[in-house]
Amino acid sequence: MIRHYVNINGIDVEADYSEENYLLLNEDGWRGLSYLADYTISLKADPELLHKRLLDRKIASGSSYEDALSHVDFSDMRNVTLCLEKTKKADLELQVTLNPISGCHELAVCTPS
Repeated sequence: MIRHYVNINGIDVEADYSEENYLLLNEDGWRGLSYLADYTISLKADPELLHKRLLDRKIASGSSYEDALSHVDFSDMRNVTLCLEKTKKADLELQVTLNPISGCHELAVCTPS
């Protein structure tokens, strides 16, 4: 958990945030954790994009391509699949997309279906 102290319109605010893959996981043993958060934000992306980013990060940390690919496919992508498939709705849901023209990643607010 990270604590931030900010001043908003002259009012001092203390805010804690935590980056947790499992906070909203709708599985036994995890389901009750979401009550700990006053407000939740879910950030989602296509599995292919996540695979590429995880692989790039592992290689940047010194792993060979083969070792990185093995780790990402065996461990990281299992967690990605679990979280994408079994995450409860957040208060705010964001989707990461790739702009095909600029090549930049963009965030979009998800609308309920």
